[in-house]
Amino acid sequence: MTDRNAVRRGYDALAEDYQRARGESEHDERRLDSLAERLPTDARVLDAGCGDGRPVSTRLGEHDVDVVSLDFSRSQLSLASEHLSTESLVQGDMASLPFDDDSFDAVCAFGSFIHIPKSEHEAVLREFERVLEPDGWLLFTTGCSNWEGRNPDWLESGVAMEWDILGVDETHDLLEGVGFSVEGTWVFADELDDGNEDSKFPLVLAQVAET
Repeated sequence: MTDRNAVRRGYDALAEDYQRARGESEHDERRLDSLAERLPTDARVLDAGCGDGRPVSTRLGEHDVDVVSLDFSRSQLSLASEHLSTESLVQGDMASLPFDDDSFDAVCAFGSFIHIPKSEHEAVLREFERVLEPDGWLLFTTGCSNWEGRNPDWLESGVAMEWDILGVDETHDLLEGVGFSVEGTWVFADELDDGNEDSKFPLVLAQVAET
């Protein structure tokens, strides 16, 4: 099982390496543009696991969307402050979001949910559902297949990183079980893709289902 504290320590240590390695993605930007078109004019969005603010916070900001950027890594938030207003940055944990019910019109989690231990996936999805408005949207990264692993020298940084991933079908089942309706899934090669199927991280779009 993934050690979430190890993930936090890892991102604290390699934040700048990750920032340099991760480029822009037209696929991510198109999906975010499409999400922005679905939102009300006064939308508020949570970027859960924001990293340095790209692509979610920066891209949605271009659409004049009010984005709250959350990460549990202080180093990542420090990098995000170079692009974003410090008032929009929050240090916190996806498993226990520091926000009221119905606070957001959408939640995005790009490259962050895949580090959550599988035993906590359902609880985190329930947290996302809790903070979303009725009919709110969730756009997040999952995996193609069920996999967990550790790289002791990720990005040749000398720093270890861990992942804990459910496949698409299991993720869809979890989403429906906690009250979401899956609207679409897109599989793209990640910018850090090494050609392995386990390095492909689909984006899933879901909406809070009508009750």
